Amino acid sequence: MEFNAKKLDEANAIVTSTIAKEVIDKSFNKMAVQASKEMNVAGFRKGKVPVAVVKQRHGDKILQDAEGDVLRALFQESLKELEFTNEDIIGEPSITKFDKKEDGSIEVEVKFAVKPSIDLGDYKALLPEVKTKEALSK
Repeated sequence: MEFNAKKLDEANAIVTSTIAKEVIDKSFNKMAVQASKEMNVAGFRKGKVPVAVVKQRHGDKILQDAEGDVLRALFQESLKELEFTNEDIIGEPSITKFDKKEDGSIEVEVKFAVKPSIDLGDYKALLPEVKTKEALSK
């Protein structure tokens, strides 16, 4: 999966990609096979539902799940490239562009905010020196 990930500034990043139809189809087929092993359909034993029946009856929902799965994978790969962790992300990423093309590919643009890195410098030098005093006893 090819993508372009770049930092806009210290606290924002953007990822752009065109997800190929083959990547989506691969995820779709994987999810359909998994669903066929777990689904209960009248006329078939549990776990023995043909994949074609699953695709016919639940194809739209499985396709949406496959697209979401591919987007999550894209997001995780872009985090690795930008050297961020999940803990660095602030809030939810916003999908600013999601265009399905006629050839089945999807053009995506995702923006997300991260915790900015703050250089505190030598802040310990700014602390005043404290002298301890003894109490006088009578």
